[in-house]
Amino acid sequence: MSDVKVSIVIACYNEEHYIAQCLDSMISQTLKDIEIIVVDDGSTDSSMHIIQQYALKDHRVIAVQGQHGGAAMARNLGMKYAHGKYITFFDADDFVAPDCYKIMYDNAERSGSELCVVGSQSLDNETGEIQKLTYTMKEAYLPSKNPFSSKDIPAYIFLAFNGWAWDKLFLVSFLQKENIQFQNLRSSEDMLFVDKALLCADSIYVQDPVLITHRVNKHNSISATRDLSWDCFYKALLALKNVLDERKCSDEIYLSYAMWAAEFIHWQLSTYHGTAFIKAYNLLHDGGLDQLDFLKVPKENFDQAHKEWYDYCAYIHQYDLGHYLDELWKSADDQNEALNNRDKENSALTQQLNDANRQIDSLHAQCESSKEELRISVEKLEASNNSLADTKNELADTKKQLEELQKAKSELETENREYKSTVDHLSSHIYDMKHSLHWKIGDAALFVPTAIYQKLKRK
Repeated sequence: MSDVKVSIVIACYNEEHYIAQCLDSMISQTLKDIEIIVVDDGSTDSSMHIIQQYALKDHRVIAVQGQHGGAAMARNLGMKYAHGKYITFFDADDFVAPDCYKIMYDNAERSGSELCVVGSQSLDNETGEIQKLTYTMKEAYLPSKNPFSSKDIPAYIFLAFNGWAWDKLFLVSFLQKENIQFQNLRSSEDMLFVDKALLCADSIYVQDPVLITHRVNKHNSISATRDLSWDCFYKALLALKNVLDERKCSDEIYLSYAMWAAEFIHWQLSTYHGTAFIKAYNLLHDGGLDQLDFLKVPKENFDQAHKEWYDYCAYIHQYDLGHYLDELWKSADDQNEALNNRDKENSALTQQLNDANRQIDSLHAQCESSKEELRISVEKLEASNNSLADTKNELADTKKQLEELQKAKSELETENREYKSTVDHLSSHIYDMKHSLHWKIGDAALFVPTAIYQKLKRK
């Protein structure tokens, strides 16, 4: 099987509900020259039976029965069966896009890289929510060049990526040369594998498209039960520190390790409960932090985001668990007092709120009364408006009558003027006639005898 381009090692333990979806996404890859090595880690469910059924249908699926020793042992066992030029390690409850390994293989071949990284997304097993995983490849820490190596970002090489292997493709000959294997731990088993590869690789290629879906919020997963392996994070960090010492790494590489160690310790302890937390705290305080030896790096060299975690680890180094618990109790008492004060404030605010509600109710009643008064006023106003409209109409009629009377008056005045003119004309005419007659009578008197004249005159 020397023509295999990519070997895919899948560690499987009691994943009967998810292994089929995982294998379906593998056998559907557009890159056909692959082998799918599924190591069953002593499952007690039907996982191995499902794997064997796929192996019967597709010769590229290789079923390997292992003992229940954990994911690290299963992956190391799977590496022994691998024939590919490149290798990747996958979780049995996750799945990939159809062109995932074609893209990763082409990136590695084109760039000549020993390690390739791609983007991923999470799938919440309870809610079904899908979300891009931005913390698996932190762009703020990556250099502008691509590919690159730890020499390009020595102070951030352990911060730029998440320490799991399933989103990475490794050159097999590179792993063999550097003797990189998984640390036999129940959890954090892939941190040393990945970080050593990041440190040693001369060429790392990254590409951001989302090609892998990682299932989260599974209550039976190793990541959800870290309390059962409370010291694995410490063993992984100590192993990484030993690698740095062996290779006599630069101060900047140690700074990257120191910031990562502080962040990792803070995150681990924040997820522990009860006995697991107590054991981990005591381990770190009673010499563990001295063994990890990262607090010797000056705090001012840490970036701003990691200085808080430096202080957290420095506190553990200085104060034992009893002091921590005393401080915790004191803090709890202070918080209780603050809560009591807040309760009192809330009670006062509640009283004020009740008073305000009563005032609001009173105002509401007044508002309703005013509303009724306003309604009555509106009705009166509407009636007044109607009466006003009637009066306006009557005035309009009266105005019209006045206009008609004015017109009649004007016509009468015109007729009177014409009548007066006629009378004046007739009076003048009568006067003229009378005057004319008078003179005519006077003239006649000159010719009529006096007696007749006198008679006529008497008449």
